[in-house]
Amino acid sequence: MSLKEIAKMVGTSPSTVSRVLNHTSDTCASKELAGRIWEAAQEIGYRPNESARSLRLRDTGESSAAHISVVMARFHELKADPFFEELMDWLRRELFSQGALLDGVIYNESDVDGIRETDGVIILGRCSEELLKRIKE
Repeated sequence: MSLKEIAKMVGTSPSTVSRVLNHTSDTCASKELAGRIWEAAQEIGYRPNESARSLRLRDTGESSAAHISVVMARFHELKADPFFEELMDWLRRELFSQGALLDGVIYNESDVDGIRETDGVIILGRCSEELLKRIKE
């Protein structure tokens, strides 16, 4: 998946997509456009080119990205609470900047069984003991 595909999906240029995903400028896109770019990147499973990144960062060591899942314990959709919506936007950017991959956002407790192949889980909101037990399993 490429920056060009994301740009086409959201109706902007690949350079704007690159600036948003690489945090090179806070003023390169409106908050709304940046949110659409992050959503599109997650939707298509965009993964940064590690070879290109290591050249840019002058890092010759091999790295393997951590796969992280997010469980929204209180809401069935992100737009239900502006605080959590903004928190999720920040979380997407931070995971990406750290080289981690957001595997998915889970809104329904019954979907928790689908996170077995993840390296970590972030829980947003208060959750039940039963949900914690299932995540630990």
